[in-house]
Amino acid sequence: MIEISTFLESVHGRIIVSYICLHLGLLLAAVSLWIVLPELSSSNITTLPVSLEGATAAAAHRGEALWAARAAGVRGDLWTESAFTFANLEWAGSRQAQT
Repeated sequence: MIEISTFLESVHGRIIVSYICLHLGLLLAAVSLWIVLPELSSSNITTLPVSLEGATAAAAHRGEALWAARAAGVRGDLWTESAFTFANLEWAGSRQAQT
């Protein structure tokens, strides 16, 4: 069995370790982009708007929130922010029910 110290000193061992480090670095870069890019266009709506004015303001950020959620895929926090931008539809429905 080959010892680790002699393996790392060999040219073949250095190439393998460099290859592994390269791929781990690329994986880390991809994950960081997956986290950072959607956050740049996130709408930062953290609670459900409870007034018509708040719902209207949230609806103005609907496109940004949808892009961020779609870009991130499985990130539930961004899908929640996207759902909050549709609160104005509830206010429109409640106004129609009152008339």
